[in-house]
Amino acid sequence: MRHTVTPQQMREIEERAFAAGVEPIELMERAAAAAADALLELTGDQRASAAFFCGRGNNGGDGLAAARLWAERGGRALIVMRGEPRTANARLNFERARQRGIEVLSSAPKGVRFDAAVDALVGIGLGGEPLSRELEEGIASMNALGCPVLAVDIPSGMNALTGACRGGCVRADMTVSFGWAKTGHLISPRAELTGRLKVVDIGLASFAQGMDLAENLEDADLPRRLPQRPVTAHKGSCGRVLLCCGSLGMAGAAAMAALGCLRAGAGLAYIACEEEIIPILQVLVPNALCLPVGRAVREQPARDVLLAGCGLGRSEAARHSLLSLYQPDVPAVLDADALNLLSETPFPLGSRTVITPHVGEAARLLGSSPEAVADDLLGAARGLWERFGCTVALKSHASVILDGKRLAIHSLGSPALAKGGSGDALAGIIAGLMAQGMDGFEAARVGCLWHGKAARVAQRRMGPLSPLTGEILALMGEASLEEAD
Repeated sequence: MRHTVTPQQMREIEERAFAAGVEPIELMERAAAAAADALLELTGDQRASAAFFCGRGNNGGDGLAAARLWAERGGRALIVMRGEPRTANARLNFERARQRGIEVLSSAPKGVRFDAAVDALVGIGLGGEPLSRELEEGIASMNALGCPVLAVDIPSGMNALTGACRGGCVRADMTVSFGWAKTGHLISPRAELTGRLKVVDIGLASFAQGMDLAENLEDADLPRRLPQRPVTAHKGSCGRVLLCCGSLGMAGAAAMAALGCLRAGAGLAYIACEEEIIPILQVLVPNALCLPVGRAVREQPARDVLLAGCGLGRSEAARHSLLSLYQPDVPAVLDADALNLLSETPFPLGSRTVITPHVGEAARLLGSSPEAVADDLLGAARGLWERFGCTVALKSHASVILDGKRLAIHSLGSPALAKGGSGDALAGIIAGLMAQGMDGFEAARVGCLWHGKAARVAQRRMGPLSPLTGEILALMGEASLEEAD
């Protein structure tokens, strides 16, 4: 498991360290050493030439100290900096760099080639304000050099909380982040600008104790997080999922959801659907039981979890079925058309419900735009939780999962998932895990990890373009094993 911090949490951790006697200049020196080490990793040459673009705050101070350390280790360093440093520690490192004989210029020299550039223009303090002209010009100048770029803590121009880039942004080949990854690294709509993310411990871990940091699962966590099945298990003891899914022309969505439930270990999956598609589903998912949705509404079959929405449609009949089968006190997963129906006619949700919107569905639920949601996945997820009071799994290239108390960011997916049916499969996996006793938050983050890991197994075998959802689901067993990666 790895943790992620917001900029505000990072500042609080630093203040705790300073209050405990850690000197700010000492912390800056540790960060600079980590940056110099990362620069060597990026260039592979201790004598490489590097242009250090430094701002006038403490991020610039990290860059100034890193330039001095790089020169002391035998590298060639040039500092590009406009104006005098604003903070005491940056000023101290500015003087140290000049005493070391490092040249300082206000702009990068024309026609000079560098082996690398270091971005220390602005750090995690950048908010939603427009970029200054000075910063925009520095970013453009660095991007124009045509050499590998190392970003110090975060690429300049990227918001460390949301990852939004509201103007120019440095295109980094590697980012060295101090202590923890920042939320913006993982959820940015321009996450590729971070390059390879390298997180380095600079001695702050003890000062984060007791804080509610985002807990993000890693591949190695998967086997021990999955339900343990006793030798006496039978289908009736492994959970029942009732699926209110599927309609004419969208039977496949119900099939993928049911397969997800069963591959995740649910003992029984009942698909309540239109009679016309029952023959199709019994071929696609022979392990599932099918019954006409009208009968399900009348008889209310026993279930541990309801999964609704995958291929359901948005007709009045679909709305009636959903509202008749949904019970706020019974665990549920609402996806796809269940969320579209919820956005059209809101109804109260129980705290044991998980909603799994993608960016477009989240925008409809919030009365916002997809662009606004994509620019602030964390804020959108919090908005959904505040509105509906249930666990939220907001899906994008990275998924934000929260239940009001706990937060996780899942960023271990694969471009192989960019295909119709992926969301239906994930909803099924989450429901299958909940049916075996997991709470919604844990099922959502374990389900996202399992789904993403299976997709990466498929990508290694078939590339990122060709895997179909059913093929990814078929690899879940292999992905659950310790040696899968």
